[in-house]
Amino acid sequence: HVGAPPRIGRVLASDVEGFTALLLAAASRSVRSVSLLLDAHADVQAREANGRGAMVLALRSRATASSVVDVPEDPPAEAREILGLLASRPADACVQLVRMAEAVEMADAAAGVALAPASVLDQGAAAAAGAKAAALMAVVPDATGECALSLAASASSSGCFDTLAAALEAQGVGVAVAGGGALLAASSRGHLRAVARLLERDSSRRLTAPFVDQPALVTLGSRLPSSAGPAIAPIAPSAAVAAAAGGHVDVVQALITQDAATALAHVGERRHSALMAAA
Repeated sequence: HVGAPPRIGRVLASDVEGFTALLLAAASRSVRSVSLLLDAHADVQAREANGRGAMVLALRSRATASSVVDVPEDPPAEAREILGLLASRPADACVQLVRMAEAVEMADAAAGVALAPASVLDQGAAAAAGAKAAALMAVVPDATGECALSLAASASSSGCFDTLAAALEAQGVGVAVAGGGALLAASSRGHLRAVARLLERDSSRRLTAPFVDQPALVTLGSRLPSSAGPAIAPIAPSAAVAAAAGGHVDVVQALITQDAATALAHVGERRHSALMAAA
């Protein structure tokens, strides 16, 4: 990480697969280790080679952490506690997160990468920006399109989902604003429980809109470096198309009930609709 102070260099180091100490601690569900590493300014935005961050790894069991398709049935209390720690870092750590992101943005700009002008924020603004960026890691997808919010919504108990939803809400980017990718992932997987939980938080009916109409992570306030992890691409042009393509009739019905006009709309470059995907 460009610009990281020498004293935290070892905390930010990663192995050949991209795993940092924080990612390994989260995968092991060691609350104490995660807390200590966050206090030492470990990078909460770190992701391994498959794009999975600490939140996703905390939700998956140790035995299946290497899988990219497993769904947690009921993560233990430690997972929920770790999610809370990751989504609400200390103010000074949030400042450090933003400073590292600014350094990466400036380095990319100097290398000719087309980005919006990097902004250098004062301490208060940096702390606020860092807190929002930390919470938004809940909706950053991995290489398969899954994110921590969609996985948490799939669990039998709602504790982990409630923790992430509350963290996003506290930063002004609640599930109805930031959860479009999570709904897309849950719909593609055909997980009705996850879809229902996400739609319950969507009184404004924003989540069923086509993916192209969902706000970008950077617009919401993510400080994720452009070089971190795999490229973020949608699984399908809309949640309804994703569900219909997978033959998940119950999910399609739930999406139509929520907002029929949006669910049945023609979307994407090929103007697909859920009906066409199901055919």
